[in-house]
Amino acid sequence: MGVYGKQIAAESKRLASININKIQGNIRKATKQAGDGGFSIIDGTGIGATKEQLHEGLDAFIRNLPSREGAGKSGTIILLYGESGMDVVKF
Repeated sequence: MGVYGKQIAAESKRLASININKIQGNIRKATKQAGDGGFSIIDGTGIGATKEQLHEGLDAFIRNLPSREGAGKSGTIILLYGESGMDVVKF
């Protein structure tokens, strides 16, 4: 993935089902694998996930952020949904 002309590593997860717990789990796994300050891409386009569905899973992940931030964990999550939707969330 290129950011401002510079290559960066990103961990990507393609969702297989629209299930809030699985979405949260994929976000958790991707951010853990990407490491501190890493980029994670959660792709819901293949299953037709909506922005609202991805944000429900993200909300469940965010509830656990205070403990992650205390451990120095941070990063960027890119949510892909619908046919061309994209949200970028920094934590």
